[in-house]
Amino acid sequence: MKILAQGKRQEARGKRQEARGEKDPKFYCPIKKDHTALHLKYKCAYQAQQMQLK
Repeated sequence: MKILAQGKRQEARGKRQEARGEKDPKFYCPIKKDHTALHLKYKCAYQAQQMQLK
């Protein structure tokens, strides 16, 4: 019985790894992409400003 359970666990793990591939653009939210880009833009600007103040 233990061998059967272990096989199912490995099978499930394998399916999760397959799902981690390249993102399909139709499921990727453009709003989230824009939000992340904006966050990084302001983070870089803030760090540059802090470096100038030192």
